[in-house]
Amino acid sequence: MKREDSKKIVVRLLPGVDAEPVYRGQTLGSTVDCRLLLLGDRYRQLLRAYPEAVYRMSRPGDLKAIAAGVLESAEIQQYYDVSLANGYVGLTLRDGIFRKQYPLHSDDFALRITAGSRAMTMPLPLERFRALGMLLPLLAGDKGDSEIAAGLEETLDPDEQEWSRDLLAKLDAQRFLQRGLMRPNSFLLSPVRPRVTFVGHTSILLQTDGATVLTDPLLRNLLRSPGRAFDVTRLDLTAICCTHSHWDHCDVETLLRFDKGIPIIVPRVHQATAFNPPIAPVLRRLGFRDIRELDSWQSQQLGDLELILVPFHGEQDEPGAVIDHYTYVFRTRDLTLYGGVDAYRDTFGDMNSVLARVRDEYRPSVAFLPISRMIYRYEHGGVNGFCRYIDTTLLGQDFQYTAGPKEAAEWVRLLGVSTVVPYATFTFSPYATPHELNRFAAALEQNGLEATLLPLRPLDSLELPDLDDSVRAARRRHFLRTWHRSAAQAAQLDQRLRHYALYRFGRRLLAGPAPSTASHHH
Repeated sequence: MKREDSKKIVVRLLPGVDAEPVYRGQTLGSTVDCRLLLLGDRYRQLLRAYPEAVYRMSRPGDLKAIAAGVLESAEIQQYYDVSLANGYVGLTLRDGIFRKQYPLHSDDFALRITAGSRAMTMPLPLERFRALGMLLPLLAGDKGDSEIAAGLEETLDPDEQEWSRDLLAKLDAQRFLQRGLMRPNSFLLSPVRPRVTFVGHTSILLQTDGATVLTDPLLRNLLRSPGRAFDVTRLDLTAICCTHSHWDHCDVETLLRFDKGIPIIVPRVHQATAFNPPIAPVLRRLGFRDIRELDSWQSQQLGDLELILVPFHGEQDEPGAVIDHYTYVFRTRDLTLYGGVDAYRDTFGDMNSVLARVRDEYRPSVAFLPISRMIYRYEHGGVNGFCRYIDTTLLGQDFQYTAGPKEAAEWVRLLGVSTVVPYATFTFSPYATPHELNRFAAALEQNGLEATLLPLRPLDSLELPDLDDSVRAARRRHFLRTWHRSAAQAAQLDQRLRHYALYRFGRRLLAGPAPSTASHHH
């Protein structure tokens, strides 16, 4: 930060403020994401039709009677083909219905501003998403009042300017803004490059001498993202990578906070379905101007950093559902890194041959791998609340959605990396530790790979000295492993003590007001 900037008075959103677009077509409101913006009101209808179908398929009776009961529902028939064969009744979602965006009603959307227990809700017409996407980056904490006014005038039409100025005045009147001296950016305090920072969940920041690239940004106070994590919105990013359309990898609320001139790299969606919604139209609605859609094994040069899109098997939602996601390789002169996002396997294959190719062609030394092992039940509609296919034999069955500790440990061996960082566990706070981590450490030990584990906490960084065989590198790995083990033991003790009313009362006093909650799908 320049010396003159240290004395500059800037305007920023108050720490702890979330600005979330919500869909009011559902009773309690719903997070706006790629799937919602494709399905519109059909999303609500599907969430109603699927449990009705499960209920009717669960009734006692012979198969013909069960099929007849399902066919009595016009709403189920609107979205599902019903079959009776091979000794069971089956339902298959009509993918062709979802090729194009369903009409959206502008008055079905609202903007919810929250800061702890304080909240403000106002209409957010669809045609104002771009204006919001231009305003929020100006409130990141680097610009003063006059610069914000000039920025709005430069990028927005007159009616958009008027709406933005009105929102700005409301934020100010409701004390959601603060003015003060510009603060140093925590991601620029260290000059060491290359540097890889684990921001949280599957979001990592790569900084080299000639590039700054962010993957899958997800920043929400509700999720307990640290205040320092929001400094990433103030960086001069070379690119943002959104690996797929799920809300926690292409988060509308978070993306609204970034400058819309930043290039954003997404998978090319070849055929839209309810499970494979297009991403580019959503990003254009937010105001992004440089959207790059790529296919697997295509590469993109980003300054001195090369990105290679790698195939993604997993998170299929349902057998036979085609999805366009990507995992990735980042390659620099001194460091090559593989990121597995939420991969696992699907009906089209598993990751083994993909990872073998990554090993042979790119030889990464570091891998960020998923360990969450998410399990869902067909009768509950999986992670989305509805499935592409369901039949009477699947009603009581589960399916694994993402890789777990055992699979990730095998991938470490397959990739041949010297360092593995577990992620994709929905962890955002540096003081939290995912319960899967100890199981992952045990799986690595069983495979003789315990020395590869570097369990970074959110906002921890990895540098080249962490990858050598030095005593310093070994000590750091030992410290982080011990820290996570101790945190896990403390969490288990906390769960046991919560059975006692006096402990719960004291804990509430120390914690203060609880944050508001929201329901999100993965």
